Amino acid sequence: MSIASEIMKYVIENPGCTYRQIAAAMPDINLSTINRCLSRAFINGKLARELNDSTLAYYPIEEAGPEALTEENRRMLTELENLAQQLEAKGLYFRAASVWLTAFDMAISNTDRSRYISRRAACLRYAGNFKAPEGRCYLAGRYVGEE
Repeated sequence: MSIASEIMKYVIENPGCTYRQIAAAMPDINLSTINRCLSRAFINGKLARELNDSTLAYYPIEEAGPEALTEENRRMLTELENLAQQLEAKGLYFRAASVWLTAFDMAISNTDRSRYISRRAACLRYAGNFKAPEGRCYLAGRYVGEE
């Protein structure tokens, strides 16, 4: 068992514990290692922390798995992915980026969220390369220029 999983197990069994309590329970692990593991778990969304009497208390966060998505939400997420891919294929990158953001907001798993955000970033990169044709200007969705 890894150090991080030992620390997570201790926090799950003792919610509201501090890093000093964890260090007392695991004297063979360095304090800085415990703090680093707790910080990573907090950043990754596996632990919540709360300030109590000038010390941080840690609490486990239950992972929401794919079963937490309702069937309707799963269907909507699939439709959003398909729509964003269709918009990308047509070259409508700004629209696709907004659809990827909507899918990101709806997603629960971190893998889906990271995939959506990277696809959105790619769309925004492609859209940044867009140049208006010479002599034409697009203002507020209206075409103004030569006919």
